[in-house]
Amino acid sequence: MLATVLCAWGYGAWRERTLPIRELGTVGLIQPNEGFREKWDPRHADSVVAKLVAMSRALEARGRVALMVWPEAAIPGYLQPSWEASIAGLARENRTPILTGGIYGEPHPDGSYDYFNAAFYFDTSGSWRRHPIYEKHFLVPVVERVPFVPARLMQSVPGVGHWSGGFGRGRGLPVYESTLGRFGVVICYESAFEELARQYRRSGAEFIVNITNDAWYGRTAGPYQHAAHLVMRAIETRMGIARAANDGISEFLDPLGRSYAETGLEQEASVTDRLRTSDVIPLYVRLGDWVGTLCVLATLGFAGVLAVQHWKRDA
Repeated sequence: MLATVLCAWGYGAWRERTLPIRELGTVGLIQPNEGFREKWDPRHADSVVAKLVAMSRALEARGRVALMVWPEAAIPGYLQPSWEASIAGLARENRTPILTGGIYGEPHPDGSYDYFNAAFYFDTSGSWRRHPIYEKHFLVPVVERVPFVPARLMQSVPGVGHWSGGFGRGRGLPVYESTLGRFGVVICYESAFEELARQYRRSGAEFIVNITNDAWYGRTAGPYQHAAHLVMRAIETRMGIARAANDGISEFLDPLGRSYAETGLEQEASVTDRLRTSDVIPLYVRLGDWVGTLCVLATLGFAGVLAVQHWKRDA
């Protein structure tokens, strides 16, 4: 046991000194700190988007950024023509691509449609239609997708109907091109699932963008625990990560899992910093959870040997 701990510590100390890290460029993160009720009030919707645009312009005035990131569901609903025009105009004005969260509807021939917690990528020409929409894969149970029963059934129950979601589950994993490099997107608590980041890395992504809204947690341990998941994703894939939250914690992480330029909770903030990544592809990305699989097989094997020995003694 002690030897295992010492080996792990020694490898970590060595890797911290030897991992080649490079800077990709400057990324801007917008944290508007919109209250939940105000954000989804239709009378307030236009001002939500106007605030994001104004904060982005102010951030650009402090220095050029290569990518602007807005948080999860930054657009308060489906992308309306006036909002699209504002965001596209901002992207063209500064020649800065913008990644933003919003709601995306996908119609079917029969007139029905699925709707998704999604991310839109506006390129420097102001267009998002040239790029695939990222649709969230791992949905929060009940709030985003009711498990096992139709969402409409739960939505009809007094007291819980308002909190019962029927979002569709995304399937594609688009990798977006930027002047910084290629990147993938994870939304909210998808940061807790290692397979998405690993698949992005295998598909050629050089960094990850995480967009989230942690206003639900308030001033609890929740936002800190949520952000901590990304430390593992950075170390597992040796990728840099940029994280934009509606309400804390927005931050950057380098490929060693070290965070920097963090924002606080319940505050309006806009930050820029240099995003760092590595070109090293770890064994975990190449081979997956083989260590865990071997541990399970070894445990079953030892249990089988013990069971046979016990059976022979009793025979």
